[in-house]
Amino acid sequence: MATRTIWQDLYGMQMDMGTDLSSTNGVAPTYTAGSNVGIQGTASANGKFSLALTDHPNFKAPSGTLDTEQATGKSTRQNSEYNVVQTGEAVQFNLPLLGDAYNVSAFQALLFQSGCTTDATIAEASGWKRSAGLPYTSAECDNFCSFSRILGGATASGHDLDVRGGICHTLTLSGEAGGVLNIEPTIYAAKWSQANLSSHATTLSNSFPNVVPLKFQDSTFAVLDNFGIRTDGAGARFYSPVT
Repeated sequence: MATRTIWQDLYGMQMDMGTDLSSTNGVAPTYTAGSNVGIQGTASANGKFSLALTDHPNFKAPSGTLDTEQATGKSTRQNSEYNVVQTGEAVQFNLPLLGDAYNVSAFQALLFQSGCTTDATIAEASGWKRSAGLPYTSAECDNFCSFSRILGGATASGHDLDVRGGICHTLTLSGEAGGVLNIEPTIYAAKWSQANLSSHATTLSNSFPNVVPLKFQDSTFAVLDNFGIRTDGAGARFYSPVT
């Protein structure tokens, strides 16, 4: 049976920072390098929006059932005793990637939400540093992400997948000495739909990150507190796209 390979589908990611779920669900990603934040680059230049994945994930439609028991007086369960209805569970998928200074930080912002901020006082040639571990001031999520999976390339099709309102639920980092850093964020999203996204095919075909992955043996993750070296409550730091 024929199968699709990794390079046949185009996966796009656009970050939507400092907003609410209703707003991010209502606006489709445009993947415009001059005004949007992607997986690499800034909101003013050098924006990269394509995900260089190491696997071929599927953005499955929301699904789920809820059994509502009916009073029949029988002691054992029968199929006819329950009404089955759709509950609309959240969209969930994993994105395996080679970790670099940008994508680790991007998914960190989607994971820690308002507990993660850009450190504007320390700018580096390859990006900005993020500070995690800041005190939370709100329980609401304000950093979201939109994803696209283009199945038909530049050919118009209504079968491309559009996912919005995504946040990072789990971020797994792994590797071994002598190898590169692997990351696998688990994304939960609020909205899934099929659409014609062929107009983005050319942009995403030429918008892959061009930075070298981090070596696992050279990667350091530190959690500090007010009683340690730092006095501002900031913890782990990673390079990131400027938001």
